[in-house]
Formats: sequence, structure tokens, C-alpha cells
Amino acid sequence: MKRTTCPAQRIALAVLLPCLGALVGWWNTSPVGADEWFFVAPDQSARSRSVGPPSIADSFFSRAMGVGSTRTARDKSTAASGYFKVPTGSERYFFDPSSVANDDRDIVPVVQVEYATEAAFRTGWWDVTRRGAVTKVGEYQDLKSSPFWDVDLIRSNGKRTVDLFGTGLDNESAQAGLYLFSPEHSFDLRYQRFLHRLDHDPLTNIPPPSSGEEIVSDDLNVGEDFAVRVQDFRTSFRGKLTKDVKYRLNVWLRRKQGERQALGPHHGAPGVTDCRECHVVNQRQTIDWTTIRIEPIIEARIGPVKVEYSRPMRSFSQDDGVVVRSYGGFHGYDYAGDFPYAVVPETVSQTDRLKLSLNLPASTQVYARLHRGDTRNKLRDTRRDFYGVDFRVSNTYSPKLTLNSFARLNRQLNQFPPFLVPPEDDAVTVPTASVPPYGLRQPIDYLRWSTGANARWRPFRLGGRVGGLALNAGAEYGQIRRSYAEYVTQNPPGLIDQAATPYISYFAGTTMKWHPRFDTFVRYKGRLISDPLFGVNLYWGATNTNRPEQENEVQFGGTWLAADNLVASASVGIENRKNSSEIANFTEDNYPMTFMLWYAPKPAWSVSGSYGYYSNWIDQDILFPSDNPLNEPFDRRRWNYGGRGQVLSFDSRYQWSKSITLTGSLQHVWTIDAFDPLAPWPDLPVYSQVIVNKTRYSGGVDWYANERISAYVRYIYEDYEDVATPLLSGSAHMFLGGLTALF
Repeated sequence: MKRTTCPAQRIALAVLLPCLGALVGWWNTSPVGADEWFFVAPDQSARSRSVGPPSIADSFFSRAMGVGSTRTARDKSTAASGYFKVPTGSERYFFDPSSVANDDRDIVPVVQVEYATEAAFRTGWWDVTRRGAVTKVGEYQDLKSSPFWDVDLIRSNGKRTVDLFGTGLDNESAQAGLYLFSPEHSFDLRYQRFLHRLDHDPLTNIPPPSSGEEIVSDDLNVGEDFAVRVQDFRTSFRGKLTKDVKYRLNVWLRRKQGERQALGPHHGAPGVTDCRECHVVNQRQTIDWTTIRIEPIIEARIGPVKVEYSRPMRSFSQDDGVVVRSYGGFHGYDYAGDFPYAVVPETVSQTDRLKLSLNLPASTQVYARLHRGDTRNKLRDTRRDFYGVDFRVSNTYSPKLTLNSFARLNRQLNQFPPFLVPPEDDAVTVPTASVPPYGLRQPIDYLRWSTGANARWRPFRLGGRVGGLALNAGAEYGQIRRSYAEYVTQNPPGLIDQAATPYISYFAGTTMKWHPRFDTFVRYKGRLISDPLFGVNLYWGATNTNRPEQENEVQFGGTWLAADNLVASASVGIENRKNSSEIANFTEDNYPMTFMLWYAPKPAWSVSGSYGYYSNWIDQDILFPSDNPLNEPFDRRRWNYGGRGQVLSFDSRYQWSKSITLTGSLQHVWTIDAFDPLAPWPDLPVYSQVIVNKTRYSGGVDWYANERISAYVRYIYEDYEDVATPLLSGSAHMFLGGLTALF
């Protein structure tokens, strides 16, 4: 892909350059005043005292470096203790922020604080070999041998701190950042870029045009890959205007640029006017998306009242390539020709948000959140308005009982397009169009409201035999109301109205701490829904839906600290969703479960393992009415679908010696999803199945020469096996070796 300077980069530079200029002036101001800091020489026994804010000079040191991470492990002895070395002429003094007011003896005379600088550099080389497809094993990474580097610079005087870093992970991925802090203001700037490879659907489950079938396909990009380059720019300002008034400003820019697969059905294959043959084509489309989000926030506290106002504003623009599809004699319509598709509309969104919280007597807190905004579709010149409120009351007056109640309302209003384009202007006047009353209709408006309460109760005093018992319960009632949700059926003639879906949900559970080292839990969740959404066939009045009328879930498990070096936990669930009505008949069962074990046989060695099992089994009556009832009969069949996923993970860390540490891990994922065979479609399981196995091994050795020099070696193996679509299968071996140095 061609590298270009994107609008996001230009905006980032426009923001970054003035910030760097302000940074110079910020650091040229006078250092901490003599009435703010005290220091003590290292050869004195007394500890220091500070009446100012604690130093955050160790903010960088505490960031750990893992495989693929962008941060560097720093001098732990410095970070852990909080001591920060400050040059003061010919002597060096130490400041310990953790010792505030611990001891006032032997305090040395006040000295002027100077800035001190610490730096770290990490470098290495990735050596990569791969086999097969790169789409999945290299979905978010480059699989070519490349250098790896990381630079981090921190400068602080104990009150003001600046942290500047940059990282290159591979040929395609990099990030950089700048962090400034003072007691009154802070500034954070981040930039990141990476590659995202996209799937290529080869359309192997659809016959070619030469077959003469009703649905045929062409893959115009056989063997080609699709990918986009993603660039992120984020920055935030925050600080205090007064003692009780704070401000924040968040800015986010993202650009996606590259190629994707655009699938589209041609209603009538080239040269064919009978709609009985539809032509599906895979085309390459270049995309260029830019998203900008700006959010100013102001927060004020007035006694027991806290108020926050924010206005997030979001703009999406695109400069995509145009792809077209053909229409030739479609359902008796008079129009034919090539029409663009896969068009992503440009939008502008803005929202006003107001948050209020109030502390009342008797440990009662009131919280309210109000919002109102709109989203404008610039392609069709339409607007979607929305508003809502969330009101909550919480009481913790009794140490044994916590009560919460809430009420929520959200409203969405849509607009009919002010202009029509072919073939919409024809379809809107055809009584037999596929969406009644004609081909184009007013979008559905929504109103969702709910109210409910929940409580947590400890019935017995703490310390007793059953003092660890806690009970939880709650319920919620609400409705989803819709406007313009009326559908006309032609055979038999009628009107179906899906104006409202009321529901009630509830939960109850208990947790029990039997022993300081052993606790268990049992939870139940339920939900009842009336008149869930369903699809309607116009000619037969047949219906289909996968929305349940009833949901039930039971979950139980616990955690056991068998010893100081042995911890185990488990969670098992049983879930059921069903709909037994005149609209649909289906049931779905899931059995999620997870298990975890951590063990340290020696102080220098620890291992952990986890296993997860997830499944869903669906039995459903699906109706297949034909668009042409004279040629195909109405069909009703019982479909069976099964899906299973398993995740296995192991991790280990071993301190071989004072200077050598060994690490290793294993992750394996098995998934299988498919329909059972069903006449007259015996090949359906082959077309629908998804069978994927993913494996990742990793190992590493870290050698610490001294407090400031270390070396490392990493090995990573990734394998993606797509049994159903072997074209996506691939594997990669990645070796990394490098050096870390602190200055």
C-alpha cells in the first residue's frame, strides 16, 4: 500500500507542534519554591519531609515489558522505594515521597530543586519465518523480519514530570507518546499505527455462472489479500481552573486506508433478464476512512452537588473507490442498469451530556445523567435525533444493607429521506414492492424505558459462623415501543403491528465466605419477553425469529486458597433461551464453564492454567416460503445447529538464578459450528460449518547483567488451522533477541 500523509497526521502535527512550544516555556519556569520541598542528604539517618505533592517520577519505571509490549522495565530499586536522585551542585540529595511527615529530625536546609533525567533504550531484531496464509496469524502484525526498538525518556523535579517515548514493533506497527504532569495541569498525547488484514471470502459455496443455477458467483480477486492500515491519534488535557472547577479535553482521530472485499448480488446475471438467476460478485474496493472525535468536559463541585457537562462531537468522512452492481429485469420493475453499492455514508454526530450527583443525609446518593443529540447522514441528508435520562438512588445507611433503584428512558427519532434516487423513486410507487406499503418506508422510531431496584443484604454479623453470607436480588420492568412498525401481508391479506415489546428481568444470588480462604456463589437470572421482533413473509404471512420469549441462567462456582502457593477457582453455568408461540418454535441451550489453577511449588517458580468450555445448541423450526409460490411449495423444517468452543491456557515463570528468568506459555483454541444434515440440502453442513483451531506457544529468557543492563530472547509460534476453509490456514515462527539499557 502506498504511504501517504493523512488528514489525521496533519491535524496531529497541528496539535503537537504548539504543545511542544508550550512545553519549552513550561519547563523554563522557575523550579519548586523553597517553601515547598525539604531534602535530606543520604548519609543522614533522618527521613525527608514534603509539604508538596508526591513525586510521580516512577510512573515510567513501573511499566513492565512483556512479549510484544511497548514499555520497558526500569530500575526496580528506584521505582519501588520512590527515591529520586536530584543534583544540587556538588552534593546529591534524595527525596522519598512515601516518608511524608514520618520524621522531622535532622532536616537539612532548604535547597533549590533541579531537574533530573532518566532514559531507557531497548532494541532487538525479529526473525520471522512463515508458512501458508498470513491473514489470520498476521492479522494485526507484520510477518517479515524487522528491527524492534523502544526509547523512553523521563525528566522530573519531583513536582513536574515529562515522559516521552517511542516504539517500533515491526515494519508496520509503531507508536509514540508524550506525557506532561504538574499539580495543576496534565497533558497526554499518543500516536499508534498498525496493519489489519481482512478476510477474503472465496465464494466456494456458490456455483460458478456456467452451472446455470439460480444463484451463481464470480470471485474477481482469486488469491488476493485485503488489508487496511490503521492510524490512531489520541490526546487529552486536564487540569484545575479553580479549587472546585476542573476541565478536560479529549481528542481522538483514526484513519483507515487500504482495500477490502465488496460482495454484492447482481439481480440478474450479465445478459440475463430473468431474476431467477442472481449473480454474486466479489470486487476489490479501496477505502479511506477518517474519524475525528472531540469532547470538552467541565466539572464543578458545589457543596454536596457535583455537576459535569460534556459535549462529544464526532465526524466521519470517507474517500472510497466506487463499485457498482447490475440490475436486469428485477421483480417486474422497469429500471435496469449499473448502480453503486457498498457506500459508507459520511456522518456528523453531536451530543450534550449532563451528569449530576448529590449526597444527601442518611448515606443517600442521587445520580442523574441526561443526554440529547443527533446524527446527520450527509449522503442522504437525513438526521437521527435521540435523547434520554438515567436516574438512580443509592442508600448505604445500614452496614448490612445496600439499596439501589433506577429509572431509564431512551428515545430515537428517524427521518424519511428528503430525496429519492433510482430505483427508489420507482419502487416507492409499486404496490407489490417487497416492503409495504411500498418499496421505501419511514424508518422505525424507538422509545425504550425501564425501572427497577436491587439490594445486597448481609443478614448476620461479621465474624460469626455465617457472617460471610450475603444475599443479592433485583428486578427490572420495561418496554420497547416502536412507531412505523406495521407490516402488510398479501396472502392472507392483513396487517401485523409490532408496536411494543414489554419485558421483565430479575436476578437473585448468594455469596458465602465459609473461610478466609474459601468462598462460593450461586446466581440465577431470568427474563420474560412479550411480542419479541420477528420477520414476516408478505405472500404467505409466515414468520421467523431467533428472539426468545423466555431466558433462564444459573451460575455457580467459587474460589479456594488451598495454601499460600495454591489457588483454584471454578465457574459453571446453564443457560436456556426459548420461544414457543404461534410466531416461532425454538430452544437454545448453552453450558459455559471455566476453571483456573495457580501453583508456586517454589518461591522462584510459578505455574498457572485455565480451561474454558462454551457451547450453544439450537433446535428451531424455520419456514421457507417462496417468493414465487406457483413454482416452489411452502416449506417448514426443524433445523438443528451445534456450536462448541474450548480454550486451554498455561503460563509459567521460573527464576533460574539472580540474573536469569525463564518464561513460557501455551494457548490453544478449538471451535466447531455447523448445521446437522437436512433433506433436501444434504450438503448444507459443508457450506455452513466453521472449524477453526488456533495455537500459540511462547518462551523467553531474560538476563540481568546489572541494574541497568539486561538482555532478552523470545520465541513465539502461532498457528491458525481453518479446517472448513483451508485457504486461511497458516503458521509463523518468530524469534526476538535484544538488549535493554538504562541511562
